[in-house]
Amino acid sequence: MNYFKGWVIRDVRPILQCLLLLFSSLSMVLSSGADALAKDLLNRTLNTSSLFVINDKQGEIRLTGFGDRTTHFNITYKMKGFYIVAVPALRMMLDSGVQPSMLKRLKFEDRYYIIPQKATISGIVNFVTGFSTTPPNETCTEQHIKARIYKNFEAPSEKELKEMLKGHSLKREGLDILFRKLAPSSYLCSMVIHDSRAIGGQIYLTAQCSELATHIGESRPQYDTYGVGTYRYFLGPGKLYAYKEKPATLSWAFYLTDGLKSRFCEVDCFRYHNITGTKNKTANNDLEFTHNKRFLLPDDFSINDMDISGHFSAEARGSIPGCSYLDWDRIIKANLDFWIGATMTIDAKLMPAQKGESAVLPKPGDKRKYKLILKNPNHEGVQAVRFRLINVSSYPGIATNAGNHKLHSVCPDCIAGKKVKQYNLETYWNNMTITRHYNFYSECPVDKLPDLYFTDIDNPDFEVNGTVYTEGLKYKAANQLILENPQKDEITVTMRVMDSAAKGQIAADVLINGIWYGANATGLTATSDHSCLTFPYDLDKDGIHDDWEDVYKFSSLREDRDTHIKDKHRGDGLSYFEEYRGVYSLGHLLRTNPTRKTIFVHPYSGRFIPELQLLKRVFASNKAHLELVILDEDEMKDDIVNFQGSMGFDEEFKNRGSKSKQYAIVVMDYDDQIWAYRFFNKNGRWDFAGLASDVSPPGIKNNTVVIWWQKVPSDELVGLIAHELGHKMNIHHHGDTEYFVNFKNHGKLWVALKGGQHSGDIFSFMMYKIADKLCESRTMNCDYGELKDFPTHLINRRAFTALTESGFNVNGNYAGKASQPSDLEQLNIKSY
Repeated sequence: MNYFKGWVIRDVRPILQCLLLLFSSLSMVLSSGADALAKDLLNRTLNTSSLFVINDKQGEIRLTGFGDRTTHFNITYKMKGFYIVAVPALRMMLDSGVQPSMLKRLKFEDRYYIIPQKATISGIVNFVTGFSTTPPNETCTEQHIKARIYKNFEAPSEKELKEMLKGHSLKREGLDILFRKLAPSSYLCSMVIHDSRAIGGQIYLTAQCSELATHIGESRPQYDTYGVGTYRYFLGPGKLYAYKEKPATLSWAFYLTDGLKSRFCEVDCFRYHNITGTKNKTANNDLEFTHNKRFLLPDDFSINDMDISGHFSAEARGSIPGCSYLDWDRIIKANLDFWIGATMTIDAKLMPAQKGESAVLPKPGDKRKYKLILKNPNHEGVQAVRFRLINVSSYPGIATNAGNHKLHSVCPDCIAGKKVKQYNLETYWNNMTITRHYNFYSECPVDKLPDLYFTDIDNPDFEVNGTVYTEGLKYKAANQLILENPQKDEITVTMRVMDSAAKGQIAADVLINGIWYGANATGLTATSDHSCLTFPYDLDKDGIHDDWEDVYKFSSLREDRDTHIKDKHRGDGLSYFEEYRGVYSLGHLLRTNPTRKTIFVHPYSGRFIPELQLLKRVFASNKAHLELVILDEDEMKDDIVNFQGSMGFDEEFKNRGSKSKQYAIVVMDYDDQIWAYRFFNKNGRWDFAGLASDVSPPGIKNNTVVIWWQKVPSDELVGLIAHELGHKMNIHHHGDTEYFVNFKNHGKLWVALKGGQHSGDIFSFMMYKIADKLCESRTMNCDYGELKDFPTHLINRRAFTALTESGFNVNGNYAGKASQPSDLEQLNIKSY
């Protein structure tokens, strides 16, 4: 009897012997009194079962999900062509005249084993987790997994399968060896259709698909895997025992069971399972999706057509005790979509709805529009359309130094709203404790969401789907949109961009006869396989806009190689990625230049903003090409500029962020600092009208400059601020051998000496120009009559310089060459 019209039939009796013994449940359901019947059934099915080859069918399984903190994953399993092994045991027994009631009691059924001819796995997985072993808190493992999976499998040929069977017994241990060899095809994704309709039962499907890289040792399957793992071992909470880096092991699986209790969970669930490693053994990580109910097929299902599709959603909660000092997801939501059906070509195009999409850089609060155009079939032949966001970043905040509440005076996103929090920061300045008072905005729920998402208010006609976020929000945010029964051929959706380094991909699908078909992505931002659009324009998928990358070349996202002429201290404290992500400066997003050193300055009282704006232009035009950025109090935290990155969030982000925290230089007014007068000359002179905490790069508790602006003529204030900033960039005076001298009958005078603070380039901010007199000596051995007037009117300080001397200062026989190295050789603004 041939139940498969037009299919190629081959004799695969040896294969059936193994399949029957491995998959059949007869041994479990037959009573001891039915041994003869079972033996007869086995002999008869071996003589009538067949392998059918289907070349015009394909299938896809997609497992996607997001955690409530850092996790996101997208794993796709594509199949092309199938082998179907038919074991029509029930029909044979009915044809032999066995009573249906007996067959029903013995749970007889027809079975169809489905094996893909070719399969491809691709995907990206990123998660952070940590938990304790038994007994609790003796050893904790923290893991940061970032894995890209690319695997291609091809089922063995008929000849190869027969060769594999030779020499293997049909006992259990022999079968185990055999099916490890068959893993790329039969075990990697094995699906079985169970059919008992002939005796009033059901027809349903069970499946098991796994990425079992550790079980595959054959050379024929070609695969390529990448993993990055960081492991920290602890002996009790907070006690570091050892630190190691090892390759990460990742596996994933989904199961559609036959209604029996699952070994993973009692009900439908998704679970992230971790096998804790030891000091000498790498830990494994598994994603497991289990659906415990039978996946029922329609009563009129025909194996000749074999059109199957399904969707499931589930979530995993943090049920395993966590180490209190480790960050991991409390909830992970997962979605499973799969289908098998005839190959179908559709004409549906996904493209940007706005012009110039490839030139757009991510900007928090921006909205991007995309459209799907249906041609064949048009909207009348489509059941639904779906838009999906995949591989989306989830960086903390919205920029290197800002959260979402920076954008608006009244938050349009969260229910709690924008609130101002006050905090005090204790620091030091010239061996004296000082306290700064800051206002800072409350955290917005958006700061922890994925950086790209859809909302129901932007897309009112759609159902938000997939992973949906509602906690604390004024709307529903999600990574999927579904529109059933579209009423037109052009459908537009709006996506929100919520980070200045947001990255992700947009895909669209069309539902036809119960099967989702992918639309063809077109335009400059489409991926090479045209499966989706990228945002931003980032075809090499490193998270950096390709045009920006072309301007500023880099070898690592963490590199910090900003430089200038005569530079001995490269870097400015921000990584390439952080400079691309950008900072907010006085309320405006600014992407800094990763080739030029950036100086971050906060005017504590806001009084010196005009002078700093002028310095910004001066610094940019001088030989150092320095970039000065002015910050508001809420554009840093604890004086740290890159607080969103330095505090970390997940390992991917840490690998992009800086090695340490970068501090801003805080310029305080004399009125801000109550005790500053102790350090100023009480005689009314302005000799010490400005004072930096020390000469060093800005760092923890030594990043303060105090200016007594009332003691300085207005035309000197810019130079004074620049001079003190120079000290906080690690630049010394050009020399330090000068004094106040009290001359009899002439009073107290400042006397400049050769090679002292008045030496060097007359155009450098670091050169003093406050001396009353000049002694042409390197020691103070001049009497009043030998002193000369110092030509302050000739000095026009404009910038730091690479020169150690000035022609005028040397040839004019004034203070001469500097004894210190050049300004730019000393310049260092990196806080680590």
